[in-house]
Amino acid sequence: MHGLVVTPASIQDRDMIAPLMTVVRSMCATIQKSLADGGYQGAATATEVLALAGIPLEIVKRSDAAKGFVVLPKRWIVERTFGWLGRCRRRPPAAAAPPAWRGGAGSGQWLPA
Repeated sequence: MHGLVVTPASIQDRDMIAPLMTVVRSMCATIQKSLADGGYQGAATATEVLALAGIPLEIVKRSDAAKGFVVLPKRWIVERTFGWLGRCRRRPPAAAAPPAWRGGAGSGQWLPA
């Protein structure tokens, strides 16, 4: 489940996560947890998400003691989702056109686009 809200640049992402999660919760009532990066941290944000949407907000952030590249727990979920979104982008019109059907009932064939 993905949610999207487009806001003016004057509104922080952190301020819109609770209303966004409320909409997502209305679309899918079985959501049990929300994962977010360090930009959404703070007790007030987590409390607001829980109060408005009824979903606990879990922050996945890098350890302060980490040096260099460190694999973050649950970060693979975000990377997998980005991969799905990239793979499912809209194709150019020629590739997205449905194949043509030629022939009568039961004897026709699909032609490549």
